[in-house]
Amino acid sequence: MFDRLIEFLNEADYLGIAALMFLENVFPPIPSEIIMPAAGFGAGQGRLSLFGVIVAGTGGSVAGALFWYYVGKWIDADRLRRWAGRHGRWLTLAPRDIDRVDRWFDRHSGKAVLLGRLVPALRTLISVPAGVFGMSLPRFLLFTTLGTALWTTLLAVAGYLLEGQYRIVAAYLNPITNIIVGLVVAAYLYRVATWRATVPADHPLRRIDALFDFGFVRDALAASYSATGRPSIDPELMLRMLLVGYLSGIRSERRLCEEVHLNLAYRWFCRLDLADRVPDHSTFSKNRHGRFRACDAQSSPRRGTLLGLRGRHPSFSVQLE
Repeated sequence: MFDRLIEFLNEADYLGIAALMFLENVFPPIPSEIIMPAAGFGAGQGRLSLFGVIVAGTGGSVAGALFWYYVGKWIDADRLRRWAGRHGRWLTLAPRDIDRVDRWFDRHSGKAVLLGRLVPALRTLISVPAGVFGMSLPRFLLFTTLGTALWTTLLAVAGYLLEGQYRIVAAYLNPITNIIVGLVVAAYLYRVATWRATVPADHPLRRIDALFDFGFVRDALAASYSATGRPSIDPELMLRMLLVGYLSGIRSERRLCEEVHLNLAYRWFCRLDLADRVPDHSTFSKNRHGRFRACDAQSSPRRGTLLGLRGRHPSFSVQLE
């Protein structure tokens, strides 16, 4: 395989290197641990430029990473939450886990992408959460290019220096890749086998969560929701808590906050982990009767969906007044 790869690279030059690295990211036919050392060996023989090899390898790999980034953008966090709500066991994730990862990725996206591009077997996968959790394209390209350039440079220089012994690179890195893949698969199977949903599959709140998409709430209430200053209630959390109150016949805001604090099913529906703080009734009341009552969303055509969820199911109705 090595000899055929060398022949292909000699004929296709830099375009062939870029194409192979692109395919290695999209659907790995040949790992980069073989492609780049072989290309570096070609540079050592004078048939290619080492700088050109690195640029071509980096460009093709970044293009492949972009493919998975846009796959993640298509999935987006809201769709992933719905999938987690319906197929949590097989994803080994609950909707609240998606929210937690989303917050973590907001803080550490740059480091995660940069370092992820240096880890065999995870180099491609890191592009998906970057797209899912809305990492900006310029920021994604910056850290992806930096990590990819470092990885391709190391492999190409190794092949360049080792010359005829460049196969040693793959001989050392392939077992590491296999170990990482094995650990990931083992961890996934363990999580599937030990998965225990907090809320039973037939719980009414699960059915409601599967029927309705609350992803639009933040955008609809953006005009009245401040992202700065004193922390306030997330608008989707407020709507979910109100639904819990109406469906459970809880009329007191103080009691509603207490019930959400204590009831695991209510916490799950409101996307609150065990460590997450439930808003106190005073803050809840001020937001419900102040900031969000006067917002444009309540007078818009989507008011029925926001307050009564009548968009898809006319028979399902609650009133906020």
